[in-house]
Amino acid sequence: MKSTNVFTLSSLALACGLALSSPAYSAEAETEVKTGGGVKFAKEDGSLFEVGGRLMLDWDQFDGAHNFSADGDSISDSEFRRARMYIKGQIAKNWEGKLQVNYDDADGDVNLEDAYARYKGFSFADVTIGQMKEPFGLEELTSSKDITAIERTMGTNAFAPGRSRGITLHKGADHYSWGFGVYDSEKDDDDGDIDYAYTGRVTFAPINNDGTVLHFGGAFSHRELDGVDNTYQIRERAEVHLADRLAVSAETDADAVDVYGLEAAFATGPFHVQSEYFMSEVDANAGDEDADYDGYYVQAGWVVTGESRPYSKGVFKRIKPGANGAWEVFGRFSNLNADDNGEGTEVDNWTLGVNYYINNAIRVGLNYISTEVDGSDVLALNGEEDGDALSMRFQYVF
Repeated sequence: MKSTNVFTLSSLALACGLALSSPAYSAEAETEVKTGGGVKFAKEDGSLFEVGGRLMLDWDQFDGAHNFSADGDSISDSEFRRARMYIKGQIAKNWEGKLQVNYDDADGDVNLEDAYARYKGFSFADVTIGQMKEPFGLEELTSSKDITAIERTMGTNAFAPGRSRGITLHKGADHYSWGFGVYDSEKDDDDGDIDYAYTGRVTFAPINNDGTVLHFGGAFSHRELDGVDNTYQIRERAEVHLADRLAVSAETDADAVDVYGLEAAFATGPFHVQSEYFMSEVDANAGDEDADYDGYYVQAGWVVTGESRPYSKGVFKRIKPGANGAWEVFGRFSNLNADDNGEGTEVDNWTLGVNYYINNAIRVGLNYISTEVDGSDVLALNGEEDGDALSMRFQYVF
């Protein structure tokens, strides 16, 4: 790790220490340790201050279309996929905040993930200001520690906006959730003005009781790209993070992009199924062609030991195992079509997986992925039209 990153981590540790030794959280505070749920410090007034994180150690082996550099030969590698630490808690009356950083194993940098303050004093909605996830997509808004497969689908990675700086109004209850926000799309004009993104999501759960959930949702995002860097291109891996990018579209000189998402899910007892469809419409500048891309997935799972996936305010949480742990098996098909105007590739993925939840903190996952690539640009990659991969993850949440 670089010395600057050591300094960053040391600074974060120092900040945690100062926060925990402050008068508000001194010896009068009661410390509550929960495995897999962070360390909570309770004040006399009932408010909480929490420190926690997650560690995900991955190993991937892949061949064929997944591997350009070795002409399709099988190779393997490992990485710390995520190494995150967070601090969150009450910062004032009706205000709470969160700071989360992640160590990037690929380049050795420490990156800011979440950094926001949230006001909870309104009855109609909460207001979050800072850097956060935009309200778009069931799989995207499900935490990485709670998703069923090791990696999110190609469609989610290609179309869901992820984290941005901005402001979000949002509200959730047992049978509904909604969120809408305005964000900096990180594309600046020549004169330095911000190009904005507008994103919203609504969900409805007509059934949510006695371990049975029926969920529907939709999302939309309009993103201005008329700035210095206004190139739009899809470049996604086929759900193997250490492999090469297979779903690649043409580069479009774009003015704006509209992204749509539809989602549905059903869970009852140990069985669960979910699906999403995504589409983007690229509005090109003069001299270039408009483009349309889409993708979808269908995923089904069964918890062999009988546990259920918890559901709350429009997203699913991870399984809470019993005293002897929990076993889960699942299958998934996903598609990403990045081929339009005679350029780009289309990728199909089949995934079979098994998860073992040792306790609330530790999970081990194994995924087998079979991939097929089609489109005019296949030979521009490595000439391989299919590939296989095996991925394994050790996850520890603290």
